[in-house]
Amino acid sequence: MTFSFNQFYARRHLLGSTVLVGAMAAAAMPIAAFAQDAANGATQLEPIILRSSDIQTISEDNDTIVPKRSISALKTDTPLVETPRSVSVVTRKEMEQRAVTDMIQATRYSSGVSTGGFGYDPRFDQIYIRGIETTTSGDFRDGLRQPVMTYGTFTTEIYTLDRVEVLKGPVSVMYGAASAAGIVNKISKLPLQETHHEVELQYGTVGRKQAAFDFGGPIGESNDAFYRLVGLARQGETNYDIQDDRYLLQPSFTWEPTDSTKFTIYGLAQNTETAASAWTFKNNGRIYLVSDPDYDYQKIRQYQLGYQLEHDFGNGLTFRQNARVSDLDLKSRYLNRMAMFSAPADPWLTTAVTDKMRAYQIDNQAPSQI
Repeated sequence: MTFSFNQFYARRHLLGSTVLVGAMAAAAMPIAAFAQDAANGATQLEPIILRSSDIQTISEDNDTIVPKRSISALKTDTPLVETPRSVSVVTRKEMEQRAVTDMIQATRYSSGVSTGGFGYDPRFDQIYIRGIETTTSGDFRDGLRQPVMTYGTFTTEIYTLDRVEVLKGPVSVMYGAASAAGIVNKISKLPLQETHHEVELQYGTVGRKQAAFDFGGPIGESNDAFYRLVGLARQGETNYDIQDDRYLLQPSFTWEPTDSTKFTIYGLAQNTETAASAWTFKNNGRIYLVSDPDYDYQKIRQYQLGYQLEHDFGNGLTFRQNARVSDLDLKSRYLNRMAMFSAPADPWLTTAVTDKMRAYQIDNQAPSQI
């Protein structure tokens, strides 16, 4: 069950009101006019007006289920009809209407994509493109790869994203080391020029409770500084008493001193606790978790700080720089109790894993239009 309280943009309300008023006006037209045309033996048809899409950026594109633009295929905000690559886009609007709760559900209906090949596993987002895994080598966020260690992965909360773009085929020329199948690029929520406020409350089975908010817009009366603040707190369980707890805060700030310069800085602090093992076994018709839920845990703390710089020099030359530093701290432990029925006197084998990782990344671009 989800309760969402939104303050939508006034522009959307005006557009919706215009369509509604127009429809009411058309319905209230005098019938006599049509009767007079029929009496003269002529049939007057309503004019058909074709308008091209007014969507100019991916920020506007996120408000529709049928996307028209992509930023991953060419690393520029480009219409899909002008993109010579195979790319699938899942917008925020689609994710909201399908009520997705994780990356598996978000990408499940994309063409050429299969998910959850080994069943339920809260540790990783198991996503395959054209039969090849992208879990460890195709996980990207905002155009930069999210590295993986033994157990440590930078898990992504779906509420912090504006869209997910699945780019298919080899992409190492543009993105460096990546899966031969392609990449899954997750686009974060960043500041918008219009004021918006959203509060979301969720309550579900197995004690799932979640509260989230998304605030943003201009700072004061300024027309060149914008902010966005996204936060989430969740407590709950999933299959076999596996925890699904998460707390995060994702702030971002954009400064546009001129029409040709844009600078955005963003951050993420996230704390996640789930299970270190999702293995199960069957005994006498019942399914048991291999590990003990009272002993098993996987705790991940991850932090990210980055910026995006863009400057238009004119004459078709633009410079972009995308940089980020990421830090991850993982602690997990689990045990193997598969012999709890066949050999109850045998000791249970325990395993503990600790991962610490810090990654520095930078991507420079200088596209030119000739």
